[in-house]
Amino acid sequence: MSRQVAWSVSSQASASGVLAGEYTNGRLAVAPQAIFRTCWLFLALSWPLFGVDMFRVFVAPLSINLAVPMVVMFVLLMLGFAWAVHHRSVRWPNLRVSSASILLFLTVGFWSWAFLVGYNVAVPEAKNTAAREVMKLGLGGLSLWTILLLFPLDQRFLNLFWRLILWSSTALLLVLIYQHAVVWGAPSLGGWLSTESREGRNQLVGFLCYVVPYGFAYAFCRRRNLAAQIPFVVLITAWIYAGSRGALLAISAGLLMMVPIMIKDYGWLAFRRFLMRFAVLMGAILAIVSTEIDILSLEFVERFSQLVRPETGAELGVPLNSLTVRALAIQNSLLLFLSAPITGVGLMGSYIFGAKYVPNPYFDGRFWPHNDYVGILAELGIIGWLMFMGIIWIVICNVWRNPARKYLLKRGWVSMGTRGAIVSGLLYLNSMSTVYSTTQLWCFLGLSLIASQIEQQQVKRLGYG
Repeated sequence: MSRQVAWSVSSQASASGVLAGEYTNGRLAVAPQAIFRTCWLFLALSWPLFGVDMFRVFVAPLSINLAVPMVVMFVLLMLGFAWAVHHRSVRWPNLRVSSASILLFLTVGFWSWAFLVGYNVAVPEAKNTAAREVMKLGLGGLSLWTILLLFPLDQRFLNLFWRLILWSSTALLLVLIYQHAVVWGAPSLGGWLSTESREGRNQLVGFLCYVVPYGFAYAFCRRRNLAAQIPFVVLITAWIYAGSRGALLAISAGLLMMVPIMIKDYGWLAFRRFLMRFAVLMGAILAIVSTEIDILSLEFVERFSQLVRPETGAELGVPLNSLTVRALAIQNSLLLFLSAPITGVGLMGSYIFGAKYVPNPYFDGRFWPHNDYVGILAELGIIGWLMFMGIIWIVICNVWRNPARKYLLKRGWVSMGTRGAIVSGLLYLNSMSTVYSTTQLWCFLGLSLIASQIEQQQVKRLGYG
């Protein structure tokens, strides 16, 4: 099969312009493309605001501040609901592994369990925060299904969507880096423009875990285009400057996982040339920056060194390294799970009872386990944990065990970026807390399944599958 055939089919799929899929219950679904696609593109442009606490929208009835992308998702949800009611039809996802019905059951079941058990079991002093987590999980689940039901099965549009995310992220991060490094001379990158603060750093690097792999894939596939290297350079700079050890390990794993795919699909020579060019580019930038900034004095040098020198713990003011402190918190959460293995101790319980069984020298009685997998196990019990892991399993299997891949000539940059981001994003849940309740995670899971469905669709148009 020639590359020309594959390209012509891909072009025809893009030109179809069908918003909500090819057919809906046997009838062609022609949606108001301009309105829906404008909303999707606005979601892409606002996506970087998932990573910062700035520019929030205050929702008076709920008394909470929502990130702009969450508001856009709500608008898309309402538009999609109105469209489905009016036409009495909806596109049902065509998952290769498992079924959409099982995914729907797990999504609704996980939220229902968090509401009925996690919220009601929560201690009185955590009720308000637990209620917020339940609302976030609800919006997250709705976002996942809004994307599955409404996002265009169009490779070119998906490429445009992620390209807008990369360039809007680049713009925001450049402003943050300039403010922190040049104006304030801050030792690390934070998520605020109004004041120098470490608060919000974990939220920022959590966002980077999903975006950096796409930047890597985009730079590689456009390796002869100097402008296409800019997003990856800025993303790498922000990632290192932020100084998060969890993000260092998670993103490194995601990028390393992508290397064999790049070499297999494009050849070792192409990858080596890209690596050499990028190394020269980064070396030149580093040489220029080092003339103005003492790089060795930045916080990431000390924090990263703790990965190999665990005895240093000056940052905490305690004789233990923060990694050891987090290990104690995980141990405590596992004991919390054993105390209530079915229902868990309730949402926010892993924080409220952060040192109930294992004394923690970091905080007086309260500390996050910094591990969502253990946190869910402690707070929602084995039933909640199994439902959450079932959702993750379905996404991973559909993206990684996609038989459609063997018929395609080369993976595109979005396909490679999706695989890398799944690794880095899910590993980051292993080093932070309450990431699982963020709308960003659920949106990403939905977009990953969309990418998988598009690959299957392309293979069918080529006459296979």
